[in-house]
Amino acid sequence: MKAGLGLSLGTLLVALASTANAQLFEYDASSNSLPEQQGWEKNGNANTALVLNNRLSVGPTTNTQFEYWTRPNAMIDFDSLGGVQLDFSLEVVDSDYLTLGSVWRTGWQLTLGAMDGRLLRLGISDSGVIMSKGTNNELAESTAFLPFDTQRTVIYRIVIQNGLGTLYADGIPILEITLTCSNVGGAAVVTSFGDVTQYAGGEFLLDWLQLDSGVEVPAPQILAHVPMLTSNAVVTGAPVEQLQVLFSQAVTFDPSAVEVRNGDNVLIPGTISGSGTQILSIDLGANAIVDDTYTVTVGDSIYATSSGQQLQSEYVFQVSQVSSSADLDSDGDVDIADFTMFQAEFTGPVP
Repeated sequence: MKAGLGLSLGTLLVALASTANAQLFEYDASSNSLPEQQGWEKNGNANTALVLNNRLSVGPTTNTQFEYWTRPNAMIDFDSLGGVQLDFSLEVVDSDYLTLGSVWRTGWQLTLGAMDGRLLRLGISDSGVIMSKGTNNELAESTAFLPFDTQRTVIYRIVIQNGLGTLYADGIPILEITLTCSNVGGAAVVTSFGDVTQYAGGEFLLDWLQLDSGVEVPAPQILAHVPMLTSNAVVTGAPVEQLQVLFSQAVTFDPSAVEVRNGDNVLIPGTISGSGTQILSIDLGANAIVDDTYTVTVGDSIYATSSGQQLQSEYVFQVSQVSSSADLDSDGDVDIADFTMFQAEFTGPVP
């Protein structure tokens, strides 16, 4: 049985949370108030923003309008011990992406400005994302435009550490950029978000945004395993051919970090894959679980791909499988072979 993960967004959010040493600023639409009522400054020639159903709705703006918010007194240290982290939940309804000569523009943009003049800009259109370290979004100082599905609610995270900016989407790293640029030592750039340009229009829904300075780099955590069972539950029907473990971030590991044993404590061979991703898969093949309980041990020699942080402790779970009472030959299905065995109990072997 190759079960799906079925992981809720709420579960993922809990797993993505990290302990912050100093919260710098935030915006939370669930308070039913606009950003300017939470310490932000409103800018632009459009006035479309309102809060609906605990979401900040902005737009649509045209390519002659702009509407955004700044945090001019936010002092961000890109070299803060432990790094800088920003999280936000965003759904793009519509957002342009265009290039104007040597620069790019998007209908939604977020800028983080450092005290030393460095900056990181993230542009999100309705077809993808791009990051820049240039003061005017110069293509030469930007990543390539990455096609990506942004027209859904996505939990984005930007982590700045050791001179590198990394963008995560729902826990998966998708873009990174070095943050050395010609503006080092120049005037600090104002931190902002929204439709900052009259050249590109957009419409978006923002749930919340929070930036922390001096956050600790989170160690990988295990969010769930599949099949997901309570202590008294079992899988019935077909044999369990695959087991999966979901981590809070991409992890790197050697297959020897995982061990599977059957109910007699015999080591069961399987194909272990997924290093470099969030999902560790165990394909059991001919050793699929049938009328038995397998114990899976995920050792602590598993490391975050991005930071090298180690899994804090080993993780152990069990999966039990019970075939149907009519599955007399225990092959995971009920067919003519089971009927033949049943008939033989009363009449002897079939001639």
